[in-house]
Amino acid sequence: MNRKIYVLIIGVFIFMSGCTKTIDGDYSEFGTATITPSSLFQRDTKRLEPHLGLTTGCVKVKYKGNKKRISCKYEIWEKGKLIDESGIMTNVIDGKYDGEVSISLKERLLDNLEWAPTMVMKTVIMGKSGWNSSTKFIDRFDKSYSRRPVSLPKEIELKDDEEAAVWAYLGGDYEHKNKIEDMAKTADWALVLKVLFENPEEEKNY
Repeated sequence: MNRKIYVLIIGVFIFMSGCTKTIDGDYSEFGTATITPSSLFQRDTKRLEPHLGLTTGCVKVKYKGNKKRISCKYEIWEKGKLIDESGIMTNVIDGKYDGEVSISLKERLLDNLEWAPTMVMKTVIMGKSGWNSSTKFIDRFDKSYSRRPVSLPKEIELKDDEEAAVWAYLGGDYEHKNKIEDMAKTADWALVLKVLFENPEEEKNY
């Protein structure tokens, strides 16, 4: 074989090998996350959920990669428009995570038995070494709207440069879609919970 052709073939092979993305190797460009549907209340405890006045959601998350933090954020959609977006909390994971992300919403009655203008949203990131939580007040949707929670329908996998919509609370009319985020965009009102992975220098200011 001509020596020049041989060298060219070897060079192309080395170049292609260098571009290959391997999750477990030292040269991986992206980590991967697996997000699985779960439930905050299970078995007999499920009967307690309505008595506590809570609307809840939960997913299991497994991650391996180069990101140092797992984060949660929420979005509020009204009639197809994004009207609010904010980070909720973040947890240090140092490239590996195996735990759960959960959320609960609680509507409040005032002394005059009218619904309060805000709901209490609690979000928890739980891992083997402990948990971190955040409590926020979210402006309530129109009280005339019907509402329902939407959970992740099936397990999903994503690269760690992607965000995943894992739960939503819909108010009013909406269209049934395969993806949570697509459904939220059709609703009169929607709260969407998202999970993402970041490094400190990548954190966004909402």
